Amino acid sequence: MFPLTAYRPSLAVYPQVSAALQEATAAAVSGRSPERAAATYRDTLERLVGGAAHIAG
Repeated sequence: MFPLTAYRPSLAVYPQVSAALQEATAAAVSGRSPERAAATYRDTLERLVGGAAHIAG
């Protein structure tokens, strides 16, 4: 075990959240504006977790 590792959260939606983040990253590095990629990610995240009230930040 590495000293600085952490387990992934045990949330049912974690795989979908992870995939959405990967898609947003890919969109930003392939030419979409970072702002648009982030907005799309946030919209997807809100849908996955049940609304903006469940997102920190």
